[in-house]
Amino acid sequence: MSAAAPARSPRYVSATRPDSRHIVIEPDGLLVNLVREQLDLRSVPKLKVIVAGGREGTGKVWDTTADLVVLDAFSGATMPVELATAEYMGDIARVLRPGGARC
Repeated sequence: MSAAAPARSPRYVSATRPDSRHIVIEPDGLLVNLVREQLDLRSVPKLKVIVAGGREGTGKVWDTTADLVVLDAFSGATMPVELATAEYMGDIARVLRPGGARC
């Protein structure tokens, strides 16, 4: 699961680990559409994009389904305050499989 500009990390991981699945959570629907069109996002196998904020999008992810959560979210030069909470870290812990990692 990744909260980042769509396609950067999942495209790389998909190329190096072809059986992996990816979930990207991105609040900017216009950015998602641009990336889908310009960078052929549909060509990334097993990629699901959730257009939502980090907390809302993470709430849509099933429990214990992620091996890795990459938190790469910014609002200007800072992390959105709603992602810097104990509740959000709890949401991330909920979706991580045992032995999963957050970075």
